[in-house]
Amino acid sequence: MITSGRETYEAGEVIFKEGSHGTAVYVLSSGKVEISRTVNGKKTPLEVLGPGDVFGEMSFIDPAPRSATATAIEDTVLEIVDEDFLDREFKQISTDFKEILCALVRRLRKTIPKS
Repeated sequence: MITSGRETYEAGEVIFKEGSHGTAVYVLSSGKVEISRTVNGKKTPLEVLGPGDVFGEMSFIDPAPRSATATAIEDTVLEIVDEDFLDREFKQISTDFKEILCALVRRLRKTIPKS
């Protein structure tokens, strides 16, 4: 996977917030990231990611607002997947398969607890 940059976060720093817009896709190089949602006014952890995990991909495939918050839970280094690389790869997929991927992401968004 081709990356275009690196970002570092200290424990407790928010990488992106639920409801924000963005198309960056991240690969976790080191550290841990918690993915969470706010449900009934309370933070609800969904998953803890570790080195090698990819996140942020849903907003690249379906440009709706981010469905969750990503927070570094220890000092973290992220590689940003190159957007031109992603665009080129995505354009090579057939229109029918793109629709399947977008439908999958939209359906997945519906399964995540509502705020």
